[in-house]
Amino acid sequence: MQVALTQLERPLGRKLSISLPPETYSVAISKRLADLSKSVSLKGFRPGKVPANVIDQRYGAQVRSEVAQELVRDALGNSIQQHALRLAMDPSVRFVNPPSLASFEFEAEFEVMPEIGAVAVDTLEVTRVVSQIDDADIDRMIENLRLQRRTWSDVARAAGKGDLVAFEMTVTVDGERFPAEGFERAATVIGSGVVVPEVETALEGRSATDQLEVGFSYPEGHRDPKVAGKQAQAEVRVVQVQEPVLPVVDADFIRSFGIFDGELETFRREVRNNLEREMRGALSQRLRVEVINRLIAAHPEFDLPPSMVDAEAQRLRAMAIQQAKNQGATVDQEPALELFMNDARARVRGGLLMGEVAQQNGLKLDQRRVRDAVEVIASTYEDPGSVIKMYRDDQRLLAAVQERVMEEQVAEWIAERARTTDEPRAFVDLLK
Repeated sequence: MQVALTQLERPLGRKLSISLPPETYSVAISKRLADLSKSVSLKGFRPGKVPANVIDQRYGAQVRSEVAQELVRDALGNSIQQHALRLAMDPSVRFVNPPSLASFEFEAEFEVMPEIGAVAVDTLEVTRVVSQIDDADIDRMIENLRLQRRTWSDVARAAGKGDLVAFEMTVTVDGERFPAEGFERAATVIGSGVVVPEVETALEGRSATDQLEVGFSYPEGHRDPKVAGKQAQAEVRVVQVQEPVLPVVDADFIRSFGIFDGELETFRREVRNNLEREMRGALSQRLRVEVINRLIAAHPEFDLPPSMVDAEAQRLRAMAIQQAKNQGATVDQEPALELFMNDARARVRGGLLMGEVAQQNGLKLDQRRVRDAVEVIASTYEDPGSVIKMYRDDQRLLAAVQERVMEEQVAEWIAERARTTDEPRAFVDLLK
């Protein structure tokens, strides 16, 4: 096998030119076809007695394709190992000429990881947020759970904070009425901030059957470009006002959350455990972001593989589009990839630095933490077992969890060795 490594014009671009002895290809094909002739069963022929030309006619094209792919994979893998190359992304492979009995040559273009050099962490100044759960946090969480289970009762009075107001509305923008016919029906809890502030403010203090006019401006980034950034006039009619009725924290209420003994002490202990799990996740996320930002600030200058940046930008764009759709927006055209490039560069730079720290210091992925992370994700679903199985079977999903866990491990390792200052913060502020 002949191998030549060349550097492309772009800093991290490389090309491997590989040529195999022609007989390598022909011998592999002959062997594969011979093996097939011993095992295949074709109508009209005894097992193992199918003529070679029939085997070749039936399976030759598939065998040649499979053999070519296997030879490329093996030769490329050996060449990458031989030259100690660290690839940023999968290579692009092309044959110089179609594989034949006389020639088997191909080229592979790719980008390599940048040479970052030693990453010192003892000089980094890191702020590590710390927190704890107290009884007030548990009380607040139980009150939120009561709010989630609240029912509503009609009232004849005017709407106040916390009341549910159902209303009908039409909006006029630039002389155009929305909807064109009829009314848009909606409901909001006063103080929730779900509807535009001017409408919510106007609804407070109103009773059923009240009618009012409200002027407001749509935000520039509104999901509907027809009205984004424009002045609007709304006609509103209050349909119904209801006040919340919160459940009593009794044994039945507690059992509805899976606490079968119905005891308040057990319930509070379970709430504390859930809050502490949520707190650990939030603290870990903050520390990971803090450490990555400090590493980027300390190492702002090294080449990034364009293929990695482009792939990350495409991932961020896909996430933004999906988020917009989840919020009810209609996405007629994908936003320009350039809008996501700065964030993509920062994410790639941070990921490369975290990976370099792990490699230089022999840090290994803790599989127990990966399992725990998957179980935490699964615990938010009705059937945790099926979610755990889904992550176990889907390498793409599992890889995303592994990457996050590895970065958490690296961030904690760095925080223990950097110039780290702990910043206490109340749990309620931690989640804002």
